[in-house]
Amino acid sequence: MTIDRAFYICCAIFGLAIGAVLVLVPESRALSFGPFFWVLIGIALIEVVAVYWRGFDKGPLEMQTRGYGFVIAMGAVIVIRMAAGIDSSIF
Repeated sequence: MTIDRAFYICCAIFGLAIGAVLVLVPESRALSFGPFFWVLIGIALIEVVAVYWRGFDKGPLEMQTRGYGFVIAMGAVIVIRMAAGIDSSIF
């Protein structure tokens, strides 16, 4: 499995987890920063792990990979919220 594919899978897992938290604990939207930033924090954590996994000589993930991962994570959040019947506004 390539590091990009592992990154996409982790982004999907983070997105599903964040969507589940937003459905099960609606008060979590009232925190000082919204779910959009939760996804960014998750992606940053995965990026750190990916750099250590690949080695420092190869550097971080490509920007295109990060963008696709962000779209996957946010899409998972929106799909979970829509499936639960909650409005899909996440901002």
